[in-house]
Amino acid sequence: MTASRTSAGLEGRKDGHTALMSAAAMGNPAIAQAVVDDGWTVLCIAVEGGSPDVIKTLVEANADLTARTPHGFMPLKLAEVWYKQSGGKTEYKTIADCLSGKGAK
Repeated sequence: MTASRTSAGLEGRKDGHTALMSAAAMGNPAIAQAVVDDGWTVLCIAVEGGSPDVIKTLVEANADLTARTPHGFMPLKLAEVWYKQSGGKTEYKTIADCLSGKGAK
């Protein structure tokens, strides 16, 4: 059984977020492997968003831990970069720990 896009909250938003972005923000594992048009995977976008719960959901849904951004960064490296750029926000440390615990390099 599949829900409609509207009932699943995937209809997109008026603030410019696409249905894919909304699904990633909600931690919907059905889109874990999806790739947005500019080459960023949902996992990489979620790392930037800084939600450990979303990362855990995507990792448990077998998101690709080796996917690279158009700039060549893998999710773990992104978490490390965001940790430093954020001044040490614990969310990014938690994300990095989650990713490395699942074998990300």
